[in-house]
Amino acid sequence: MPVTQRPGNPADSHADFTIFERTVADLPRRLAMPAGLAASDPEAVGLRRGLCDHLARTGPSPGWPE
Repeated sequence: MPVTQRPGNPADSHADFTIFERTVADLPRRLAMPAGLAASDPEAVGLRRGLCDHLARTGPSPGWPE
């Protein structure tokens, strides 16, 4: 099955955030490090959510940094 891409848009922000959160939670495991607090810290999660929303609204191709 071929891979297709399309420009992102603000409606993609939740999916972007979900994928980003999974990678933040998985990184310490891959580096054989103890799980960091940042993965579950509500303040850090709020900052990352804000980043995903900002990129969705203002990126050169909305939703996807180029």
